[in-house]
Amino acid sequence: MGRFVWLLRVGSKMSSHPDISIFMITDDSYAKCARTISYLKQQTIVDRIEMVIVGPSLEEMQPDFDDLQDFHSYKIVEMGEFPWVGVAAARGFKEASAEYVIYAEEHDFPPDDWAEVVLKAFESGGYDAVGWGMLPANPGLVAWAHIYGQFGDAVAPLESGPAERLGPHHGAYRRETLLEYGEDLPYAFGNEGVLYPDLIRRGKTLYLTGETVTEHTQISNFSDYARLEFIGMRIYAASRMRVEKWPIWKRALYIAGSPLIPFLRLWRSLGHIRRTKRSRELLPQAAFVILAVNVAGALGEAIGYAIGADDQGRAERMQIELDRYSFVNEQDRAGRARFASGKTVQETDATPPQQGS
Repeated sequence: MGRFVWLLRVGSKMSSHPDISIFMITDDSYAKCARTISYLKQQTIVDRIEMVIVGPSLEEMQPDFDDLQDFHSYKIVEMGEFPWVGVAAARGFKEASAEYVIYAEEHDFPPDDWAEVVLKAFESGGYDAVGWGMLPANPGLVAWAHIYGQFGDAVAPLESGPAERLGPHHGAYRRETLLEYGEDLPYAFGNEGVLYPDLIRRGKTLYLTGETVTEHTQISNFSDYARLEFIGMRIYAASRMRVEKWPIWKRALYIAGSPLIPFLRLWRSLGHIRRTKRSRELLPQAAFVILAVNVAGALGEAIGYAIGADDQGRAERMQIELDRYSFVNEQDRAGRARFASGKTVQETDATPPQQGS
């Protein structure tokens, strides 16, 4: 199970128990989490948030304890080497103390009211999972194609209401709801395309709020995006078979239907582009990117149904998830650098690039 160090900050104005837990994952140093933590420290309810950092070892992470003093409490979880994000995420849920738990990625930038809006949604609606709006933190065309291809349901602007899907890795959950998955939790949470329909099948409720929008760093090179989609969909297929206990005949049926997948997924993405009124800026160029990447994803999904996923693919996916800045090109890095001056994507990059930019 690994070791963990538990450090609790106590103050006279704090409740004895956090209202919400946020966990982050690093495969090496705490420094990878520091940028996002700087945003989390600005939350309006920071003194009600437990911060959990999951990583290999205290020595390797070298956490900045002074950086964590503003939170209600914090934990540093040591678990040694882990093969993929789902395994570390499952540990994060288990070690969290609050009823509601969020996984925050190292390349995501929430506004100051984010945690408060999510907590209010839980408390007022009794939901099992709450998601929020998303926009790309980097301005390139591939980045926009990536966010519509992978997170279409959550792309802002959006109306608040019950939902069938949230943005993958952009949802808050009742802790006990996910712990019900037991040994399957790494597979369910590691591939939330599997998790969402299974939660609904179990009678759970999902909610998307448009009242808060995070800025998410997207992949900006086509080849990296296509590679991630191939790997990700192969892992998705393997996880889906495990969590839903598929028989062989169902696997064969989905393999046979895999040529239709790129077009079905493109149709959904186009619907979200139209919903958010960005057709003039993004079409048709983004559609070609999304379709081509969907072809790679459909191939990976078919292979996943046939023979499952492998450790190498999971390791590659983890690198893309936990070291996103290595997959952002120089043009997009220039846009991302605007965060250093305090500007946000809504102020600078909410308009997609014109064709040829």
